[in-house]
Amino acid sequence: MPLLLFPQSDWLAFLGGLILLWWARSVEVWTEQRPARQRWRAPARLLPLALALGGVWGPLLPQLLVGRFLVDFSLAALLLVWLWRRALARARLGFEHEALTRSFRLGFLALLASLMLALLAPWRDLLAVLSLTLPLFFFSGLLTLSLARLSTIRRQRLRRAGDTGAVADPTRPWLLALALLSLLILLLVALLETIFSFVTFQAAITLLTPVVARAWDWVSEVLLWLIVLILTPFFDLFALVVAAVRREGPASAPVLISPATLRRQLLTQQGQSHLSVPPLLLMGGRLLLLLLIIGGLLWLVIRVVHLGRWQSLVPEVEEEREMLNPLALLGERLRQRRGQRRRRVLIEPLPPTSLRWLYRAWLQDLAARDRTWVRHPAETPQEYLARLRTSLPATTSTQQLVEFGDQLTQAYLPERYGGQPAEAGRLAALRQSWKKLHTSLSTRGGRFDDRQKSEGPS
Repeated sequence: MPLLLFPQSDWLAFLGGLILLWWARSVEVWTEQRPARQRWRAPARLLPLALALGGVWGPLLPQLLVGRFLVDFSLAALLLVWLWRRALARARLGFEHEALTRSFRLGFLALLASLMLALLAPWRDLLAVLSLTLPLFFFSGLLTLSLARLSTIRRQRLRRAGDTGAVADPTRPWLLALALLSLLILLLVALLETIFSFVTFQAAITLLTPVVARAWDWVSEVLLWLIVLILTPFFDLFALVVAAVRREGPASAPVLISPATLRRQLLTQQGQSHLSVPPLLLMGGRLLLLLLIIGGLLWLVIRVVHLGRWQSLVPEVEEEREMLNPLALLGERLRQRRGQRRRRVLIEPLPPTSLRWLYRAWLQDLAARDRTWVRHPAETPQEYLARLRTSLPATTSTQQLVEFGDQLTQAYLPERYGGQPAEAGRLAALRQSWKKLHTSLSTRGGRFDDRQKSEGPS
């Protein structure tokens, strides 16, 4: 039994997977923009799972009732639930470029491994499927990564613009170009599947075979003459060394006959060459020609390598690059791979009586309750507080956290960015409020965490 959403057709399975994926992302965006619709989030998340299970079990439900394919149905259900949970977590975080890149690499490697197995074992059906799946997966993956990258660039520009007003979006032409390219790929695949066939390509290749063979003969002739021109001086030099060791004349010295020497002897025998050139002069000319060829190649390589230095480099205003030692970086990377240790971010130690320590404790408490409430590195304190107000559920605990965060942010900004320390009385009041709030949330932590788990991934 095929473990597909809709076993009747591969195209329906592919289309159904895309619809369910975009449905999950649309539900997340729809509920984030309007907090009043939070109660519809859980049913909307369960709808794709119900449709997927119905697509697998529906067509073969009579066989399931009589007790057939129970193991296959159970495996299909477990696989679909696992994929649903994984896709739900990714849809909640958004289509991040790094996650999509990792999925694309793993999927492409899996297809290549399947192709190698199909080639080793003559599985014609699998080869027929992979011949269509592999290029489609490659091009669709590149388009998806490009769209995700454009989305990241657009979000960064909007975040930098802030409240300055309308900002020109430079990603629209690229978005249009990618959309047209995807449509072109779909049309090309449709033409290849409906109008053309592999027999047509085989006939075209048969017609082009003489032309390709003649071109290959020309290339082989050119390469042969280049090899003869380069290696002939070495043959003559080796012959002179052998003659000097044997203390014989250069006429009886040659042991190796180069192609050019053999051709010259043939021309002399046919009466087409009557010139008498001294061997030393001929060898000197060949060595000079060899030096000229090597010098020209070196000049070309140096010219290509140093071409970028001739252009004026205009540094970016917003970019500051440090000169780092590449050997030290490579050594550190090698030590990390050998020890299989991940990089750990070192937190700056702060005194417990400071306002920055209190702000960090508030951030860590929010991050411990829900990973989606973590402050992003590119967010300012005002942007983070605004995101919390729109994303947190309307409960008493979350409202208390937001209200305390508002007071803490107002006192934190002048000290952190303006260099103005907070007043002792205000700092003491904030610390007292945080102790009371933390104690009250800890006593109600069980109910609070249960509510968050019910709204989180099941």
